[in-house]
Formats: sequence, C-alpha cells, structure tokens
Amino acid sequence: MQFSVIIPAYNIEKYVARSIKSVLMQTYTNFELIVVNDGSTDDTKRIIEKEAQKDSRIVLVNKKNGGLSSARNAGILISKGNYIVFLDGDDKLHDKFVLEKIQRICIKKNPEVIVGGMKAVNSESKAPNINLNLQLKKDIAMDSLEKICNLYIANKIQPPWQAFRLVIRKDIIKNNNVLFNEKTATQEDFLFFFNLNKYVHKLILTNTIFVDYTFERPGSITLSMSFTNLKNAFTNFSYVYNLINDKSIRTF
Repeated sequence: MQFSVIIPAYNIEKYVARSIKSVLMQTYTNFELIVVNDGSTDDTKRIIEKEAQKDSRIVLVNKKNGGLSSARNAGILISKGNYIVFLDGDDKLHDKFVLEKIQRICIKKNPEVIVGGMKAVNSESKAPNINLNLQLKKDIAMDSLEKICNLYIANKIQPPWQAFRLVIRKDIIKNNNVLFNEKTATQEDFLFFFNLNKYVHKLILTNTIFVDYTFERPGSITLSMSFTNLKNAFTNFSYVYNLINDKSIRTF
C-alpha cells in the first residue's frame, strides 16, 4: 500500500461526499482512504457509509467526538500506507492526478516529506480563488522545513504548515511518535509542523497543488473567535517559541 489518505469528518454532511469522491477518482489507485467520523450528529456518518458500500478502499472509523487532532491520530494509528496524505472533510484533492504526481516524486526522490501547493476556494463562491504557492519552475530538494519556511517568508507568503500540504513517509511519524496534539483546540497543524521539523532531513518542495481548501465555511474552527481560543493560541505560540530557542534539539 503506497498511500493512506486520512479524512477527519465532523458534521460536514454538505461536503464530505465531495471530499471522498475527489480521492476515489484519482488515476493512481494504490491507496486506502481512511474516513474518521468524529462523533458527528448530522448526516455525515450515513453519507460515509453509503460511499463505503461502493468502494472497498474506504475504511470507516467511528469514534466519540474528540476533535480534529484526535480524528487524525485515529487514522494514522490504523494506516497501512508507506506515505500519509491528509485531507480535511470539507476540502478536496485538486484534480484526479494529485496522487499520481506525488507518486512520481516518491519514485524519483524517496523523500521523507513532500510539501505541496494549495488553492483557497470560498465556500459560497463569493470571492476569487487564492493561490498561496511559490511560482517554482521545478521541484526543489531541501534538508529542513526551516529552509522551506524561510523561502515562503522571503516571498511574503504564509509558510505551508497546513497538514493537508504535507505528504509524510509513515516511518517518520511512527519511529518518532509525531502525532497531533489532542489537548489543543486550535493551531494543531502549526504545532505538528514544528515538531515534525526535528526529524526530517530529506524534503521535496513542489508547486503541484494538492488541495482545494474551503475557507470561510460556516461553523469552521478558523472562524470561531473567543477568549478561550485566543488564550489557547498564546499557549501554542509560547510552546513553539520555546521549541525554536531550545539549542539542544534540531529546529529553527
């Protein structure tokens, strides 16, 4: 099994079938699709079950609601693929050639991590698409996420720490126990990205767009502003600050 695509799903009945179908339509077919129903209370579970009946590559995991990090970790722990591909349940793979393009990179370079592009799409189609990628002429090999991060900053673009932009060789996750922090309600991708940097030395940066990211979706965590979330953000930023300044480990 080459790829394990992991989709966490919580109360996204409007989007989850689209997300699943974007994986099943891939031209490269050596994958499993793990969909983790994180205690949904709407029609999400029934929709996933309906899709699973049509394709044996879908693995449905039902669990109590524990949050995004918990759902992703549940998928990681049962995954069988050589590489982990993350896809949020309200997003979709950019086109039917995404896994095929990633596989070509894997064959040529055997990277530990591949960092790809994304396109942000307004859920109500009221705003133009936003391409948040570098304009690379070819794929670039690097030896740390730090260098990739610096390249994005130099071009005045947010660093690519979203999980759905990272394709990760599973042995890196397994051997170093790099999982998502289940105690945080926000910035889980941010924390995961900086923890991952300690262990990766062979990366490929590609401008290939992996995901069409749905932003400004009603009910999205990123749109929820509260004092609790703000306090949580400060805690996470403090953790990463201390991690960066810890000279005993390899990090930024």
